[in-house]
Amino acid sequence: MQLRRKEAGRKLRQPIVTELENEVRDNLADLRSMVSRNYAAILMGIGDAKKFHHMNNKNNDSLSDRDRRIFETLIFLTTKVVWIALFRKNFSLIEKEINRLLRTFNFSPIEHYGKTKLEDTPEEQRVLVGNAFRSEKKLLHRSPAIQQIIFDDHDYQLLSIGLNDIPGADQRIRYLEIAYAAPEELLVQSRIAVGVLGVERKYLDVMLKPRNISTTVKRTSVMKIGEFKIPPKSSSK
Repeated sequence: MQLRRKEAGRKLRQPIVTELENEVRDNLADLRSMVSRNYAAILMGIGDAKKFHHMNNKNNDSLSDRDRRIFETLIFLTTKVVWIALFRKNFSLIEKEINRLLRTFNFSPIEHYGKTKLEDTPEEQRVLVGNAFRSEKKLLHRSPAIQQIIFDDHDYQLLSIGLNDIPGADQRIRYLEIAYAAPEELLVQSRIAVGVLGVERKYLDVMLKPRNISTTVKRTSVMKIGEFKIPPKSSSK
């Protein structure tokens, strides 16, 4: 794997490659913004989220041990939920990315103690971290999730998905609205799959694992899985 990446790094890059990478970067940034919006709401105690004890009264001291336990539980549950939703594949990669997104590189145990040490190339870093990433002092470094919501140039319609009705939204916003906030039945009808969401229940058991439909028929030929492909941004934005 590393040898193939080094070989690709020595080749002359074509302009079309940069354009495709920019498209992936923008798609990841929009999806990350939606995650960042909800993560910020949890931290601030907005909506159904309970306020942290030191946010109810400015004179309260932070309970570091309690906060750390809550945060570690959030990391653990998030990793498990995403792993199950994505057909129980690529657990190490999911764990690494969630830790990078919520902890920062400096405080991610996966980066420092993980078994695999695949370093991202500069091009991969540019696509993964996006334009909102800022290099800050170690102890004051905000997580990429929070940097995304603070520093990125957001489309207000994107941040309204799941909260308000969006009149006049383009195809991209409508697609993300269905993928993010629509009932599971509508995902199936729209042929939009977000992992196991968007797959008909008859193909999954109670543990959300694909059923063994037949010993002679391939599961993938029967279980219809929609494609998650975000429409391009409209030229007016």
